[in-house]
Amino acid sequence: MKKEHIYFLGGFLIAIVIIGIIYGIASPSITGGVTATINDKNLDNNIQNSENIGQNIKKDSQNAIITEQNNENTIPLTKEQNLINLILKLRESSNKKDIIQIAEYYNEINLQLKGTEVSNKWNEITACVYETCEDEKYTALIDSVASKELTNEKNQKIHNLIQTYYLWNGKNEELFSESLTQTNKQLNTGNTKELWEKIISCNGCEKLPELILQTTQKIVN
Repeated sequence: MKKEHIYFLGGFLIAIVIIGIIYGIASPSITGGVTATINDKNLDNNIQNSENIGQNIKKDSQNAIITEQNNENTIPLTKEQNLINLILKLRESSNKKDIIQIAEYYNEINLQLKGTEVSNKWNEITACVYETCEDEKYTALIDSVASKELTNEKNQKIHNLIQTYYLWNGKNEELFSESLTQTNKQLNTGNTKELWEKIISCNGCEKLPELILQTTQKIVN
């Protein structure tokens, strides 16, 4: 074999070896770089997922605390207050001339009031419920129901409100002043403040009976 051929063949083999070495070194480097990049992304995703889970747990805990607090602050309505709610719903149905709802609420109330000490006031509403009862008849019945248990704070507020309403005609200034002062202390705060201010602004106007019943509903609920 000629020297030229030998040199050529030798050079070719050396070139193959060098290429093999280059690719042998570069491949792990490239593969490692890709793998490292993937691992980095996975790590970032895991960190983000952990943060999201942590935030969700925190939110769930806060919601649980709020729910627990709301449950603790929720006081069940008494028998009298449930009955007052029904009377107010009956009035609303009567004013709307909704015969079906009138019948439903009437039956519920009648089962509780028929033959009781307030049945006379209930009978007055019975006589006009399918037409339109005067608001004074509803307030009289509600006051009688609330007065059955005046040790209850809500019942006491309702009774005092209605008594103040009865005295708004100005026939007994001394009693009215005392009643107004007491009711103001009870209602000029919290969820009844806005309606109480409307009652004061009304000052015996024709909307007063409606405002009294709206405030009664706000006290109950």
